Amino acid sequence: SGLKRCVECDFGSLGGAWALLSVAGLIVVFLVASVTHPKGRKQWAAVGAWLKVQEDAIISLNGKLGVLVQTCQTVFLIAANHSNTEGAKGLPPIFGQLVFSLEFLAFDFGAVFPGAGCLAPRFE
Repeated sequence: SGLKRCVECDFGSLGGAWALLSVAGLIVVFLVASVTHPKGRKQWAAVGAWLKVQEDAIISLNGKLGVLVQTCQTVFLIAANHSNTEGAKGLPPIFGQLVFSLEFLAFDFGAVFPGAGCLAPRFE
């Protein structure tokens, strides 16, 4: 039938998920350590001062990057929808290469990090 069903997790690929969680944990530990160390506090204060000076430029860049990411996600999802349509032809080569080069912007962590699909339910 046309209903999606939950796919059982492949526990052989959980090594990638544990590696991803370990890296995230190490980043948190290093951030906490850098904030609590006196030299780290000075460096974070300098970063904070620089951010205050550059606030307008950062806000402008944030808006532009947000539009870029959303546009790329939309193009990627339309291309994925097209390829999943029954009887669909392949994308033209130049468009296919462009979509493939921007695929990381879809934030599909199941495709980017092996085993990350087991962190959330998957459907097929």
